[in-house]
Amino acid sequence: MYKRQVVYRPKGKKAFASVGFPGLIGVASGMNENGVAITINEITSSADGSAKFDPEGTPMVLLIRRLLEECASVDEVERLLKATPRTTMFCLTVADRKTSAIFEITTKSVGRRGAEHDVTTCTNHFRTAGLSNGGERNCWRYPKLDAARRGDSKLGVEDVTRALDSVAQGPNTIQHMIFEPETLRLHVALGYGPTTRLPRKTVELGKLFKGE
Repeated sequence: MYKRQVVYRPKGKKAFASVGFPGLIGVASGMNENGVAITINEITSSADGSAKFDPEGTPMVLLIRRLLEECASVDEVERLLKATPRTTMFCLTVADRKTSAIFEITTKSVGRRGAEHDVTTCTNHFRTAGLSNGGERNCWRYPKLDAARRGDSKLGVEDVTRALDSVAQGPNTIQHMIFEPETLRLHVALGYGPTTRLPRKTVELGKLFKGE
């Protein structure tokens, strides 16, 4: 499977980087010039009674692109999410230079939850009251990720990589990326999975956002 990373500098909007696939018009994972970083986890069921598909909504990859083009903080992402009809259900992990959050999104609702044990963790289940249908109790990945930091020490790139590799799903882990909002730095590995075990390339996005 082919992958690509692209930096966009749209006129009148925020510059942003996208890690995705050839032919993808929208964005699945990315970070903008203000350090807002967004990644997605697909969700297949919710307890809020929402439709799985709303043809009147905005497709998720186009919505993520808009979030990166327009938002300068996690709070701005939340406001725009709530103001925009959504086509389907998914989770977004969002971070800026000061904070992070998980947004649990359906065609009907937008839930927000914060960090536990100083780690903001997300897999492929809703956990917010009113959205969770209990499937998260069978997720073996979440506890491993949630335990990545217990103490005062700050996680480094290698620490995050080890945590992600501990829950890698073999050849299905086709992208590995770590965004650093404060420095506008991207660490990325693309190739045959699990990509958490492949050499990473560090990209200084700040210079690329400025066209340097």
